[in-house]
Amino acid sequence: MVIPIVSLKGGVGKSTVSINLSDMLALEEKTILIDTDQQNSIASLFCKRYKAGFSELIFEEAKLDDVIMEIEENKNLHIIPTGRYVIEHPIIYEEEFHSEKLKKIIVELEKRYKYLIFDTSPRISKPVISLLGVADFFIIVITPDPASVASLKIFLETLEEKNITADYSIIVNGMQPDQISEDFFAFIQAISHNNILGTLPRDGTVLEAAGECTTVRLYDDTSAFAKNIEKVVVNLKKRLQNL
Repeated sequence: MVIPIVSLKGGVGKSTVSINLSDMLALEEKTILIDTDQQNSIASLFCKRYKAGFSELIFEEAKLDDVIMEIEENKNLHIIPTGRYVIEHPIIYEEEFHSEKLKKIIVELEKRYKYLIFDTSPRISKPVISLLGVADFFIIVITPDPASVASLKIFLETLEEKNITADYSIIVNGMQPDQISEDFFAFIQAISHNNILGTLPRDGTVLEAAGECTTVRLYDDTSAFAKNIEKVVVNLKKRLQNL
């Protein structure tokens, strides 16, 4: 099951959502989280050193077993960093990132894992469009502020123009109880056709967990964020069953 996690705007917590969603999915099924963004955020958040990653796979400069990294605290969860090639050759990486190369890698990964979660760059790019073209389902992460919601509207219009047909849902991250009005939330529901998978609270535990190079669940499974990401995963599994 190929599930990219995307956003048009940076700073919405997309990589944080990717890590914690993957960790929760891996409680029951083998899951791999693949970073495709030049920033290599996934390896950084897990405090992992890397020599090669997904960008080396794209250019056949590394083999699959060379780039898969284990997460010791969750044996069902593995990650693939973006790697170093993308840092040295960002333009070539984007130009050569296309669906045929992607499909070959996905075929091999699907032999080993139930869920393939892709963390992406926070913009519309060739890699993002290529990933959405092969996705079984994708998740858009936004925050409850006008700029993020405006970017969501633009993103959905762009996907329609590019004939992206995969089903999707939205996660609203960084919620505060008194931050968003019912009218504003209704507007998000309207432009997304009531496609909200769930909401995640603003929670200091997220930063604390990142400081310990781990997921929120592993750091404090009683935290508000951990409880909400668990609800999101329950909703996600229900959606995937209906595909």
